[in-house]
Amino acid sequence: DCFITTWDQTFKGNGAVGSFLEDPNQAEGVVNLGRFFFDNLFKIVLAIVVINMLAGIIIDTFGALKDLHQKKNNDLYNICFICGIDREKLEKSSESGFTYHIKREHYMWNYLFYRAYLESKDETEFSGTESYVKEKIGDYDTSWFPIGKAMCIKDEEEDSNEKAELLENVSQSMSELRANLGDIVAKINTIVDQTTNKH
Repeated sequence: DCFITTWDQTFKGNGAVGSFLEDPNQAEGVVNLGRFFFDNLFKIVLAIVVINMLAGIIIDTFGALKDLHQKKNNDLYNICFICGIDREKLEKSSESGFTYHIKREHYMWNYLFYRAYLESKDETEFSGTESYVKEKIGDYDTSWFPIGKAMCIKDEEEDSNEKAELLENVSQSMSELRANLGDIVAKINTIVDQTTNKH
């Protein structure tokens, strides 16, 4: 009964529980400081702190849900579902770009269609690749997916080999140019000497 009365009177606009409780020993016009602090402390703790804590929890929860939603949208629109490569890398490293990659090269529905095809096909008619993929699917193993790989992106090792070969070719061309330049300078000096001797 005490809890219900306190709860009921606390949220009313007539002074909360302080106006409901009366001090039988208090003379009229005298302020009881202990009672004043109790009434206001009760109002501060219950009405301000608790309600703000609840509001903070609600706001934090909505903020976390919003962040999660934004992360899901970022994954959905900026990362290939099949290989996991992000839009930026695909745009920089491939000629076709991200949209072509997810719509043609790693079209996620083709993987689903392939699985349905394997489910409907007689296992005795499987090729080696189909048997391998069917076994991986049965084991819930996704290692047959090209995770982190795409044919449109050159392998970094292959790319570094190409760069090394190109650098070697440039270095060789520079050496040949220096040798030819030395020959040309020598010929020019010979011609200059011959013309100065004739005059």
